[in-house]
Amino acid sequence: MTGTQAAPDLFARISFYAKRLTSWAARAGFGVFVVAAAGVALLATTLLGLFLALAALFLKAAHSFGRGGGRSNANPRGGASARPDRRPVGDTLDATQTPDGWVIDPQAPKHS
Repeated sequence: MTGTQAAPDLFARISFYAKRLTSWAARAGFGVFVVAAAGVALLATTLLGLFLALAALFLKAAHSFGRGGGRSNANPRGGASARPDRRPVGDTLDATQTPDGWVIDPQAPKHS
């Protein structure tokens, strides 16, 4: 048995290079996935920001239309609001803070 083979056979060589190629493809594929995921995340956050800005504009427009075309209720001279407060006077609750939390004192409301 003097006939030994000095170089590995053809199939071992093909297997070696196939393993190297698949290893490189796996690393490259993961990199492509990371870049694609970052791109999708950037696109999603951009669209979300645009939708939030658009919703804010719609809410501002609706608030302005609901308040009489953008006119405020404040006095032009800087005084108090021309619109009276809608809460009745005397409908306040007296509360005290205890170690367990806030406790509302049971008192009858004072109506004048």
